[in-house]
Amino acid sequence: MENIGALAVLLAFALAIYAIIGSVTGKLKRNPFLIVSGERAVYGVWFLVTLASAILVSALLTGDFRFSYVAENSNRAMPAIYKFTAWWGGQAGSLLLWSWLLSTYAAVVIVTNRRKHRDFMPYVVAVLSTVWSAGRHVLLPAFDPGAALDLIERERVTVTLVVPSMLAAINEEQLARPRDVSSLELIPFGGAPTATDTLRRAREAFPGVRLLHIYGATELSPIATLLPGVEKLLDRPEVRSCGQPARCAVCGGAIGAEGGAVSCLRCGAPGRCSICSGTSFGIERGGVERIAEWAARIAPSAK
Repeated sequence: MENIGALAVLLAFALAIYAIIGSVTGKLKRNPFLIVSGERAVYGVWFLVTLASAILVSALLTGDFRFSYVAENSNRAMPAIYKFTAWWGGQAGSLLLWSWLLSTYAAVVIVTNRRKHRDFMPYVVAVLSTVWSAGRHVLLPAFDPGAALDLIERERVTVTLVVPSMLAAINEEQLARPRDVSSLELIPFGGAPTATDTLRRAREAFPGVRLLHIYGATELSPIATLLPGVEKLLDRPEVRSCGQPARCAVCGGAIGAEGGAVSCLRCGAPGRCSICSGTSFGIERGGVERIAEWAARIAPSAK
């Protein structure tokens, strides 16, 4: 049975590749038979991944220790519910679970749109199949900046996703002990605010690599906001003003909010920043939020 499961996964991968090629070629050649065959290939992917998942879950529930995954992630004393959750308890099983979820989503999309949106459905099938096949992923059991850079160099990694603390760590490691990371094209980062100095160090450590800021990057979030080209924004006046106190463009005094009005606390001139000439210090002016909005927000609590 273990061989059948492995064969099902390999066939599913082959069908996913065919779905990409068949859908795009069918659209470009205006061949409806190729388009439909690409959609049918997605159904085949779902069936094969479901078969492989069912074999693994059955082996876990029955304690079939011929499967190395079962031997590593379960035992006879475990309750049935824990044996079932062992499906995603290990790396291989977790990837199989996510493959099953992605193939299910893809099949549902095709079923619900089989009579509508026909003009762009071939591209939808191609994109979903590309996401499912996912190229090749390489994983570390635990984060270590040196090991991460060694892996990027050895496996010729093109994209690596990090949080700010990880980005800061690999910056310093690369600057101290450079590796050949010329294959790296994109570093998406998110999950927490990122210091401007960390981004500048990343640009220095990985010249030519694009930086992509992701907002809303959680496992279950259906929406994420992307800011590409961060490395090109680091020399703009708005970014250089980040973290610096706003000073009056007239006398250099501190700018603050009194009575809901933004003005210089020394000469009373309307608040205009000497760094970026902005009158509102929102994200576009290098701050966190407009001072007036901030003042209005805290005024009731101050009373």
